[in-house]
Amino acid sequence: MEAGLLHAEQTCPDHPLLPAGWAILYAMKHERQCRQDAYAAMLDADPDDVDALFAAENIRREGGHNEGV
Repeated sequence: MEAGLLHAEQTCPDHPLLPAGWAILYAMKHERQCRQDAYAAMLDADPDDVDALFAAENIRREGGHNEGV
């Protein structure tokens, strides 16, 4: 995607969608970095803490599915 944006900047530098394209690319890179940081933190975390977090998330999800039943 970045190569495509660089090419577009060279061939059509005034294209109105270029700023949006760069914004999307930076958002995607930021999201990927956050996900990698979260996975690294999970690997370094105490297993009991990770289990508690997953249990809390499962309870939250189950509560959402059972609402209105």
